[in-house]
Amino acid sequence: MRQFKFSVLVLTMLTILDQCLVAQSTYEVKIITGSTNNELEILDWGGKGPAILFLTGLTNTAHVYDEFAPRFKDQFHVFAMSRRGYGRSEQTKYGYGIDTLANDIVAVLKALNIQKIILIGHSIAGDEITTFATSYPDRITHAIYLDAAYDHVNLPEAFPELPKTSTKDSSSVQQFNLYLKRIRGFAFPENEIKNQYFIDDRGKLVKNKTSWSIAGAIIEGIRLPDYNLIKCRALAIYGQRNTVQEWFPSFPLMDSANQQIAIKDFIPAWKKYYEQEINRFRSEIKDGRIMEIPSADHYIFLTHPAATEKIIRDFLASAQRFAQ
Repeated sequence: MRQFKFSVLVLTMLTILDQCLVAQSTYEVKIITGSTNNELEILDWGGKGPAILFLTGLTNTAHVYDEFAPRFKDQFHVFAMSRRGYGRSEQTKYGYGIDTLANDIVAVLKALNIQKIILIGHSIAGDEITTFATSYPDRITHAIYLDAAYDHVNLPEAFPELPKTSTKDSSSVQQFNLYLKRIRGFAFPENEIKNQYFIDDRGKLVKNKTSWSIAGAIIEGIRLPDYNLIKCRALAIYGQRNTVQEWFPSFPLMDSANQQIAIKDFIPAWKKYYEQEINRFRSEIKDGRIMEIPSADHYIFLTHPAATEKIIRDFLASAQRFAQ
């Protein structure tokens, strides 16, 4: 029993130390010229080794990785990119098609003097990874999808309207994160919220810094992924949510009508779609690996950072051994 208590204590101390080290990590902000003479925001955490570029989900900025990306700087040179239109990247009038977004990545690699890259992307960034990997196969060594290997073209048609949960609390950054914890089970790094929203003198989140029309233009500009054309080693990590409570932590707060939408409409549609997309990745991609994290939200690197990190490290290590 004493040994067990001691092990738990050591594990707790290591976890706290790990969190402190991540929280104290620093980065350099670089503004780089993109493929259409547009400005792009890059966060550079430094580090030695092969280069990793983290790509974000729709509406996020590079700061969504403030706490996760620096975990890898012990073995890699770590960067994250704010897609055009978000964070300090320029809100251009045009250029949100998937090929232009992939060309922005090329421009970043040229500016940073990187020949080959490891791309790790969340959500809709999966489309950018697939397009980049198929268009520039000699520039990418590994493609890692963070709950991102999905058909986003037909996504709106695949599901009924999401059930409504509790009202968003935008009175402060802290209250907004408490709201996120309540309905999704995770919180954003504070700088992510500050880069997403205009905040008034009282600390209230007033409105998004980026118009939803840009998100719409990005969605319109994607196409059905064709994994058959990917030549590099690839990993798809999925957040496996089987129950309504895993999908909606705020389920008890819903009214009965929305609870029924969640149970009878959304969950069955999701399970069908989820199985279809995993089978697509498995059947189409050569040298592909699939890993699932049980009970993980779509933001798997925020709800399950340690598990996500381990899967990525194991994959990169095994890929390196395979190449030798």
